Amino acid sequence: MNKAILTKVLIILLISINLEVKAGIKNTIIAKVGRDIITQIDVENEIKLILLLSNQQINQKNVDQIKSTAIKMLVKRSVKKAEIDKFEITKYNENDLEKQVLTIAKSLNTNKTGLKEVLKKNNLNYDFFTGRIKNELLWNTLIYLIYKNQISINALEVDNELSKSVKQESKLYEYLLSEIEINYNEENLEEKLKIIYETIEKEGFENAVKKFSIASSSSDNGKIGWFVESSLSKVYLNEIKKIKKGQYTKPIRNLDSVLVIKLDDIKIKENKEVNINKLKKNIISRKKQDKLNLFSRSHLSNIENSTLITFR
Repeated sequence: MNKAILTKVLIILLISINLEVKAGIKNTIIAKVGRDIITQIDVENEIKLILLLSNQQINQKNVDQIKSTAIKMLVKRSVKKAEIDKFEITKYNENDLEKQVLTIAKSLNTNKTGLKEVLKKNNLNYDFFTGRIKNELLWNTLIYLIYKNQISINALEVDNELSKSVKQESKLYEYLLSEIEINYNEENLEEKLKIIYETIEKEGFENAVKKFSIASSSSDNGKIGWFVESSLSKVYLNEIKKIKKGQYTKPIRNLDSVLVIKLDDIKIKENKEVNINKLKKNIISRKKQDKLNLFSRSHLSNIENSTLITFR
């Protein structure tokens, strides 16, 4: 081998080694969650995906704003995944996955194929994207299996509530709602709420959902559906009645969390137009889901408290 060729080979080797060292430095471990690790690349991908799905530019200002949120989301996901693996949960509703993917694609003014292209252009893996959704769906399956015997609803009480509501009101109101939910024990809660409201004003409610909400509805832009007036708690209803369509409530305390609710739309029906049986089923279903959400938050909190989480 002559000297010129040897020199070229050495240069190539040095460049290769240098790139490997840089890659190793870049992909440093940020945190350990039980037996799992969160790396710098994990955080970068999470930040990019959050900004991308909320139609925000990937710039330093936005990265700095959501970095802590991204890390918290990764920690929670790791905790959930460990619990999912522990109970060997493998089944989830594939239709729910498809529905969420299509909803997100629509929010970006594209379809499933277009979404894949958008992710690819931003060096994001489609499987990484769907993996986030699958993890949440598997978690929902786990919570249901554990607590399904504790979510029974007294149908007679629902009947009484409906009967009273129908007799007292000549018209029934239905509200289309969206939500942002954060932990009540959040550090600097007042400051966090201030930032959330500023984000809503500047970037819109949906972007604030994707940046801050810990609720499972965050994957659907915070949308939680239609609610008949009689199915809402007095605390929620009192605040919702203070706002108009397109507006959002002041912070509402909900056990261990705080909610900001947006009123997306209102429907007013005459009593004779209402299908009472269908309404009853919807109310029971919603009350069961509320209980499951409560169990979910409580279960996650207990696991987090018992999981060794260290940051580096």
